[in-house]
Amino acid sequence: MNCSRFLFRLSVLSLAVFTTACSPNRMIGNHVRSYTIEHALPVILKSNDVPVICHANEGMGPLVMSFTQFGVETDMMLAFGLAGASICTENSAIEKELWSALAERQGWTNAAQDARLAQQLLNRDAGIRQIRSYQHTVDYFKKQYNYDFGEGNCPKIKLEVEELLLLVGATSALQALQNDVSSGRLINVDMGIPPKIVHAMACLDNTKWWGFPKSVQAH
Repeated sequence: MNCSRFLFRLSVLSLAVFTTACSPNRMIGNHVRSYTIEHALPVILKSNDVPVICHANEGMGPLVMSFTQFGVETDMMLAFGLAGASICTENSAIEKELWSALAERQGWTNAAQDARLAQQLLNRDAGIRQIRSYQHTVDYFKKQYNYDFGEGNCPKIKLEVEELLLLVGATSALQALQNDVSSGRLINVDMGIPPKIVHAMACLDNTKWWGFPKSVQAH
């Protein structure tokens, strides 16, 4: 009797595991991930239409996040997506900064103050997206390589897209810091991040990545 119960429970557990592993949602999510990284990302990197890129990333973000609950690896897509989505927000902040300067020159004090406040809020929003992009990058390398970003020995990165991810994540963190300052420290970015970025740059080939790693380390 006890043996029968054990076998019954084991069969139920096995069925649950099998069902979860082969769930349609997980299969769809894995296909979306593969297509995005293998086909969509190269097209995006070649595109000059910045508004289309960032708004597409804004729209696709919730869809990508929804696959996380089904065990799909989404950190890479979210890191790229949030970095892309932050571009338009950052551009809007620059536009408000220009309006603030113009209004101040014209003596429109209230308009200048309003534009300045709007700029700070947009800097905050852009910085939040960028720091989230960095965090997804950190999570990716921790899960895939057991690598604590910017600490210890560099992982033996297998794919070029992972090198790009490291570069984008690091750049996003530095941009987040800049936007944090411009917002009046509304985000309060951890100041322990920049030294980690400098250390992580040693994991990339300087010549291959346009001299960016060395330029970061020099600062």
